Amino acid sequence: MHLDAEPGSRIVENQAHDFAAEFLMPGAEIADELPQRLDWEALYALKRRWGTSLKSIVYRAHALGAFRESTYKRAMMLLAQNGDPEPCDLGPREAPLLLEKAVRLCEQTGVSFDELVARSGLPFELANEVYATATMTRPRLSLDASTESAAADAPVALQLFPS
Repeated sequence: MHLDAEPGSRIVENQAHDFAAEFLMPGAEIADELPQRLDWEALYALKRRWGTSLKSIVYRAHALGAFRESTYKRAMMLLAQNGDPEPCDLGPREAPLLLEKAVRLCEQTGVSFDELVARSGLPFELANEVYATATMTRPRLSLDASTESAAADAPVALQLFPS
């Protein structure tokens, strides 16, 4: 965002981190949720809720004054010792919703998936993996109000099933 910034500027880099932290975990919303001591279960719950790394939550807790310097350093040291990937999964990954439609539209206009990937410059394996994620079967909600049920006055049932 700084047009005149020198690449690698520590000040600009810190401003970028602060902007990202506020964007992903607004201080006004997360401040009351942050533990005042190093509570990994609470941090895991925040990781799942906010969809961010434990390191970023610990950094945010320190920046907002929930963690003192010693708590922050201890947490970062423990996370560094644990290595990657961090403990505690975020849950199911998001799947791109428009990608499948875009690929179908391209194919309807005569541009195959292989040609689309070649034009994009992405490695084929990566593009194929992303596309496979986009086309995975997702659960869909449907109302089953068939009249074939045993009781004519049976309540409408909600069914969750893969399509």
